[in-house]
Amino acid sequence: MTMTKKVLVIIISLLCLAVLVTMIMFCGIGVWIGNFKYYFDPTTKKAYFIDYRGDGTDVLPYEIKGFNVEMTDFTCMVGNYKCSFNIKPNKIYIDSFEGKGEFVLPAKLLGRDVYYVDRIENNDNITSVYIENNADDKRWGVNLRYCQNIESVAFEEGTKVIYTDICHSPKLKTIKFPEGVKEIHGAYASNGLEEVYFPKSVVYVSGSSFNWTNFVKNHEDEKYYVVGDNVLLFYNGSIDEIIIPEGIKYLYNYHLFDIDNDVLEKKMYLSKSLCRLNVRIPENVEAFFGTNEVEGLDKCTIEGTLVAPEGSYIQEYCEENGLNFRVMTEEEEAIWREKTEAAASEITYQD
Repeated sequence: MTMTKKVLVIIISLLCLAVLVTMIMFCGIGVWIGNFKYYFDPTTKKAYFIDYRGDGTDVLPYEIKGFNVEMTDFTCMVGNYKCSFNIKPNKIYIDSFEGKGEFVLPAKLLGRDVYYVDRIENNDNITSVYIENNADDKRWGVNLRYCQNIESVAFEEGTKVIYTDICHSPKLKTIKFPEGVKEIHGAYASNGLEEVYFPKSVVYVSGSSFNWTNFVKNHEDEKYYVVGDNVLLFYNGSIDEIIIPEGIKYLYNYHLFDIDNDVLEKKMYLSKSLCRLNVRIPENVEAFFGTNEVEGLDKCTIEGTLVAPEGSYIQEYCEENGLNFRVMTEEEEAIWREKTEAAASEITYQD
């Protein structure tokens, strides 16, 4: 073969190779670069992420040689997580956990944000749970139900708001929320819980989150069980005359009144220290307030009559929202003050 023919063969071979590479990269077939597979669009200068084959420790780049990396809609395994990748919102969705032992809810996978995790049910391979902090997602958490072998749950230091639900796990005996947590919206009902520890920073948690646990039973003899920053977690007093003592700041026990027995006339005395609440006030109830401003009032849950000093925040709220209101008499104010202050001696504070 002459030199000219050899050169021609080489040129043709290189052209064929270039065409093949172009087809692979730019016609949707894709090319593997490390553990990531992409196809490239030269018209938009975008590299579309279409598959993954690593162990989950890699970081998906944002740019490859001038091509911006974007996700496509597909599903694959990332370590122990079955994940869906989405064009919008260009984040990762965890469909399920396929591992054993500790389940970690990661705030990021492959260096990209996890924006949601599907409910995990009947997974007896999970023995512990660790929730990473995701400060950018106000409703960050996971719902785990009927995972029989969960024995512990922990949250990353720095977590401020918790939305994780862990229910029907009989081996889960203790929960300790980390220092600095402010709000706990999760449910932990029907577990083997014996005790739950709350930092002093907590300003929101509902006692109903722990229904049907030994934790509730352990405190049923305490009239007022208070945790965190003076949150009334459990109320075990009278339902005909409810007194919220001086010193309590937060009240989120929506059903303080026995709904089946609310045909009787009842009274509720709410101390001046109260600054936020979420309770139902049935039609036949008179609720007595001080002059303090109270957040969280919901006109849709107030059917009874609110009673407070003239010119108070409560009077203004009732007038603005068309609620039943009457001015507290001097005699009633003296009774309200005496009752709420005296009840403070019956509070049990968590150590």
